[in-house]
Amino acid sequence: MFIADMYHNIRDTEEFPLEEGMVEKLDEMLTANKIDHFFSLPHPTEIDKDETVSLMVGYDSKDDVTFFLVYALWCKTVRNAPDEMINKAMLKHCAEN
Repeated sequence: MFIADMYHNIRDTEEFPLEEGMVEKLDEMLTANKIDHFFSLPHPTEIDKDETVSLMVGYDSKDDVTFFLVYALWCKTVRNAPDEMINKAMLKHCAEN
């Protein structure tokens, strides 16, 4: 049985909507990089008051760096996030770890 100890919230926003096929592509990318993971709806305590979390991905902390690199690549290539947003997310992730 796989038990995740790290979670990442994915937000569906007007600026960067989660469109059909995007989650499947992230799943493919994580699987191709051999990162055990799962997707779930977030627990109500995980939802920020100002933002809506649409999906949560759980993974093992031993895969933290690889997960984040794959996630950043997915954001850039699939969600078309600008470099500034990816840089901001990377800085935030590094500060938390």
